[in-house]
Amino acid sequence: MAKRKEYSDEQIAAAIGQALKSLRKEKGLSQSDVYLAAGLERNTLQKYDSGRVARPMFSNIIKIAEVMEITPGIIFDRAYEILKENNG
Repeated sequence: MAKRKEYSDEQIAAAIGQALKSLRKEKGLSQSDVYLAAGLERNTLQKYDSGRVARPMFSNIIKIAEVMEITPGIIFDRAYEILKENNG
């Protein structure tokens, strides 16, 4: 069995932020498009995109995913790939 890699909350938050930002851009959506449609505060999405929220609320991830017409799993899969790339 492979040894389990430990990631800090900061590393995870940064990876989720990068995933959200890249997926949003792939969909051609601005931060404004997403936060308005999801009913979030502007600074909430800005904090998520920049990785400044250690534990994003899952309910907000669901709202963001719905606006981008993807599943939350796609966000987390992308974040996990980024996490592995950035942290070996």
